[in-house]
Amino acid sequence: MQRDSAVPTWKVELIAEAQDDFYGLDGSIRKQVLKQPIKLEENPAYGDALGNKSGIDLNGYFNQSPEF
Repeated sequence: MQRDSAVPTWKVELIAEAQDDFYGLDGSIRKQVLKQPIKLEENPAYGDALGNKSGIDLNGYFNQSPEF
């Protein structure tokens, strides 16, 4: 299956501190954690919209609760 070239693609990268934490995890947990960035690359708006919380405008941000 080929991606439509008109559809923007996204690449999720971890900052150095997150990489250190990620590689410190057990291999089975690492597999579970890796699923979330893959979902974000496929759909950047994945998750539940946060909206306005306690007077803080979080529109455009999404909750990325992992599905274990």
